[in-house]
Amino acid sequence: MSVPVRLALQTLRANPLRTVLSTLGIVMGAASLAAVLSLADGAELFARRRLEGEGLQAVMAAARTTDLIDGLRVPRASVVSFTAADADTLSAAAGPAVAIRLVARGFVRWRDTPSGRDRAARAQGVVVAGAATPVSLIAGRALGPADRDASTAVVSSAAAQVLSPGRPADAIERSVLIDGRPVRVVGVLAPVEGRDEPLVEMPMRVYEQLPAPPTADRPVLMLRAERVETVEALKRTVERWATARHGDAVTVSATGRERLRTAAQGILIFKLLMGAFTAIALLVGGIGIMNVLLASVLERTREIGVRRAVGARRRDVVLQLMAESVAIAIAGSLIGLAAGIGGAFVVTALMRARTEALIYAAVTPGTIVASIAAATITGLVFGVYPALRAAKLAPVDAIRAE
Repeated sequence: MSVPVRLALQTLRANPLRTVLSTLGIVMGAASLAAVLSLADGAELFARRRLEGEGLQAVMAAARTTDLIDGLRVPRASVVSFTAADADTLSAAAGPAVAIRLVARGFVRWRDTPSGRDRAARAQGVVVAGAATPVSLIAGRALGPADRDASTAVVSSAAAQVLSPGRPADAIERSVLIDGRPVRVVGVLAPVEGRDEPLVEMPMRVYEQLPAPPTADRPVLMLRAERVETVEALKRTVERWATARHGDAVTVSATGRERLRTAAQGILIFKLLMGAFTAIALLVGGIGIMNVLLASVLERTREIGVRRAVGARRRDVVLQLMAESVAIAIAGSLIGLAAGIGGAFVVTALMRARTEALIYAAVTPGTIVASIAAATITGLVFGVYPALRAAKLAPVDAIRAE
């Protein structure tokens, strides 16, 4: 350790109260910055998980319901309706490695027993083709190609809680009545973070044969690429299939990566905006460091003069004062980092407990580096003036100072 740095640390230890007071501003600034970045990291992580759950590898083919004419959306006279045959021919075109599901969505009434009360649930009729779609399950299995004609169903954990309170896995092999038709439960879906509602997924043929047709929207074809890198190639394959089979009656989209990019851009803007506001607190802390160092220079004028008289160079004086400034800044940034991240986790946990708001905190290496770097740079910038002022003192005048 060099002499100027050792002297700087000794000076800080010799004046603990002054050191603590000069550190407080940096602590508050670093804590504010770390808390804001932690909240933004949590929001980004939550958005990424949601979008990944919905499928970054997903490609969707839907019936075109309108045409754009003279800048206006005009309903089409005829709209294609996908069938199981579409799923099979598309699977042959896309290859066996691609998971394909024909999905129709709506709402149904269901009961856990013949004498039970009616309950409402979202309903999905599906036709499965190609590879198995990755599905998170608590118990049982997902619907597959062999279930096309079977009276089977997969339910969400919220629906399984009705069938078996506290033990959703025990809902397997239970029978439920969907609009009066018995359907056997073969799987229970794991809850998706921030979204768990009653859902019943059944084969399309069972779905279409219900007494009250539940379809709210036209069926869509959902495909999942084997890898994220093959999404664009799969999209082109689906477009060629759609054109050959249905002409211009189908729209094909793959929006997962674009949505993720948009979410990341929005969160980056939030980070920059809130970081600019919290930088004010760091500026206040930097001014505090500068004031304390200026007062220290006035008190130690004679000491600086003696050091210069016995051979210390201006560079040594500058290094000592800069070392004091940086040491204060680093210590404050570490304390503020811990306080800010801890506070962000505590506050978000309280908010979730009180309001069920989907707000989380997270920590990334970027947050840690940014908080420490910002505080350290602040210490360097605001330590320059006191250090240069001390270095410019003439040795003779400094020694004579009272």
